[in-house]
Amino acid sequence: MNTETLSQAIAKSITEELEKLPVFYAYLERLQEQYPTEETGIVISNETRDIYHDEECKYIFLHLHAQNKLAVASYDPALFAYMANPQKAWYQVAGRRGVDERIQICFSLGHRGARWTPHLSRYLYFYYRSGLSPDDFRKDAKRRLNQSKKHVDHVNNDIYNDCRWNLALIRPEENVRSGKSDLVSRIKAPYFFYPVIDAEGIYRVQFGWFTPSMDGRIFYFRCRTIKALTALLREILSSDLFAEDMTHPLRTPAEEHKRNPKGIYMIGNYEHDLPAAEKLLAMPLEAFQEWTVNERFALIPVREFFGLNKGTPAAPIERTARRAE
Repeated sequence: MNTETLSQAIAKSITEELEKLPVFYAYLERLQEQYPTEETGIVISNETRDIYHDEECKYIFLHLHAQNKLAVASYDPALFAYMANPQKAWYQVAGRRGVDERIQICFSLGHRGARWTPHLSRYLYFYYRSGLSPDDFRKDAKRRLNQSKKHVDHVNNDIYNDCRWNLALIRPEENVRSGKSDLVSRIKAPYFFYPVIDAEGIYRVQFGWFTPSMDGRIFYFRCRTIKALTALLREILSSDLFAEDMTHPLRTPAEEHKRNPKGIYMIGNYEHDLPAAEKLLAMPLEAFQEWTVNERFALIPVREFFGLNKGTPAAPIERTARRAE
């Protein structure tokens, strides 16, 4: 793509986003009419933030104006009403600017301006699993959050995606030693790695790649532990199995990251991430190949592996990996 074409593409993208704004603001106005503040306490927009849900009532979105941060959470009507009531909670961003800017949910403790400001992701992780109403959970939330020394991990490494399927509780040493977050962010285009965690605590993963001509491959794995998930990531980043595809030679995932460490990381676009997660969670568990810490990709020629030699049928999914001898 030459410079002129790139500039045109950027201008087109900006124009398309600006054209969406009147529709978006009209939606927020309709939503506020649906929840009269005098009756519900809900304020969709104020000077610091917007809180709204999608038309299908699947997700809650929180947009902080000053920091231009957009977070998403799993929807339930009581949680939405609680989060959107500024008399009950408000929000701020903590962390080093541009490095680890995490959103905090803020509560007044009712004396001398004291307040409690846990990370929104940690608060929501324990709320999702409490079975309590938001008001009842808030009464005991500080004790619940403080008694657990484990970390709340964002499974797909997007620290603003606080959906139920993107939050997992792991030991601090697992978070540090595994380097999972760093490994996920190393998977750059044309490769993609989408993980979710289901209600049983099993990681479901979609991994694959697409080339400029849209040739590509998609694989589905399941990992029962954070160690297995990390082992899968390390295997992907250390293997040359994916060095070529049907018509276009590709760099390996590790080579792609080394060539362009700041390249496109294929997570963070909610228009894609949310439907992709829904698909993974709706698939039967049997559709995912089990991956353990002892698995290895088969070290055989790529074209043979995919059955791309003339007259050879494509290899079935069962052959995507072989257990190490």
